[in-house]
Amino acid sequence: MLNLSFVSKRWFITGTDTGVGKTTICCALLLAAAKRGLSTAVSKPVETGCLKKQDRLVPEDAYLLQRNSTIDLPLDLISPYQYEPACSPYQAAVDSSCSLVTKPIVLRSLQEIETHNPDFLLIEGAGGLLAPLNAQDTILDMIAWTKAPLLIVIPNRLGTISHTLLTIKYAQSESIDVQGLILSNAEETTEGSTLRNQAQIEMFTDVPVLGHMPYLKNPEDGESSAESILSTLLME
Repeated sequence: MLNLSFVSKRWFITGTDTGVGKTTICCALLLAAAKRGLSTAVSKPVETGCLKKQDRLVPEDAYLLQRNSTIDLPLDLISPYQYEPACSPYQAAVDSSCSLVTKPIVLRSLQEIETHNPDFLLIEGAGGLLAPLNAQDTILDMIAWTKAPLLIVIPNRLGTISHTLLTIKYAQSESIDVQGLILSNAEETTEGSTLRNQAQIEMFTDVPVLGHMPYLKNPEDGESSAESILSTLLME
């Protein structure tokens, strides 16, 4: 069971690395929440690797999150920092001569999103816990700014045990409320050792694995797994 001192209606979702399925899992959870009749909203404060179309950046992850939310928010509000280079937010800002991520802008956009009173709000990070935002701050600092409980998406592949435990221990050492793990099959094929990842992770941490998301081509394919995770988050 989750050790909740309060029931939160918003969660921050990070991963042990980039490309672990955060956005797809967020979309699946949003769909599951909407199916229950909850109003949903998202925030992805920073996105790198944006495509450029007609002299305008297109944050594809933020667009997917927007499409799968019930509250229609402008992309620039969902993702106030958008960069074309596919690297850390700090390096992307430097390489593209754009503004660096700052706490006031992140919190201002989040506060505006919350004026819509969503029943269920997900805040998605970029990359792993220590991906740099500027010369001083990382994604970890952004999590602290939002004061949202943390969910960590962990890829079901070789190496995930060490990466997961390191992420948990560092987050907890910085007083982040780590509430759960979501095991993700971000790749279509898996190795035999991945069948034992969950059991070994649970041997070394009290942070629960909330669920296992299979490889998803579309967020809709993860409905049953997302529903199970959502029930745990909502303490049902």
